[in-house]
Amino acid sequence: MAPADTDAATGRNHDRTTSPVAATPVTAGVAALFAGMLLMLSVAMPVHAGTLPELTAKPAIATLARTGCDAIAARVDATPGNVPVLLRTYDSRRGHGAPTLPPLHSAAFTYDNALAVIALLACHRQPQAERIGEALRLAASNDTRLRDTYRAGPVTGSKPLPNGWWDAKRQRWVDAAQAYAGAYQNGSSCGNIAGAALALLALHRATGNPRWLAAAVHLADWVVIHASDTRGAGGFDGGVESFPLVPRRATWKSTEHNIDLVALFTWLAHVTAPGNDWATQAAHARDFVASQWDAGSGHSGSPPEATA
Repeated sequence: MAPADTDAATGRNHDRTTSPVAATPVTAGVAALFAGMLLMLSVAMPVHAGTLPELTAKPAIATLARTGCDAIAARVDATPGNVPVLLRTYDSRRGHGAPTLPPLHSAAFTYDNALAVIALLACHRQPQAERIGEALRLAASNDTRLRDTYRAGPVTGSKPLPNGWWDAKRQRWVDAAQAYAGAYQNGSSCGNIAGAALALLALHRATGNPRWLAAAVHLADWVVIHASDTRGAGGFDGGVESFPLVPRRATWKSTEHNIDLVALFTWLAHVTAPGNDWATQAAHARDFVASQWDAGSGHSGSPPEATA
């Protein structure tokens, strides 16, 4: 996970560390904590969806997993009561407190919070997972579209607040969507939407409450309506990009995003969710992913139309 610096502010996420454990004290925000925890778990052994495996043969890794999970849960519990909450993605370079870079000071990235939900469910912290999940559900259900970033903290209204910061020099509040330094946060990337929907589906599986499924279906429907594409290899476009300050359809395509969408649509098909032929949508995304594989070089690429 990148440090809270200019790269992070502009949306770039370069890995500058060799160990997720070593990175945690520097960027001790929720993203670094659960990224390190889940990566170490994945190295240890396969993880069955929805449960944290008993790592009796790897006590050090099990301890790390519990410590990371405790840290994420503590971030949720730091907001009293049972109100919905979004967690700040980054801490300062000191390892505590908010970063000084204005666009990241109170930024709660949607994808990071979705992963936190899944991690908390995996380590049996359902109450904390539901509080973050409810914030995501409110954003999914009541915002005009699910944004890539919201303002961290308790959600007391019908949806999370947009991110922004106080400009001490000009003595006024700046909405991220209206400033070049933070306008990218107002976008709606299909990969982030898929991540949030998968977190909601994980909550539906854990609780059986239909409100989680309904919100996930709402997000999936948005993707189909606004991002499905027939150019070239098909698949789904990037979503909505907003860094030019005026939101517009992202006509590029991401292999990673389409992989996320395969997972989302396949899950919806598995639970026979209403609203669409989800198996067909999964195939539409999967066909794009398959088209990007270059067997000769052993990696995926992007055709010209994918970045048009």
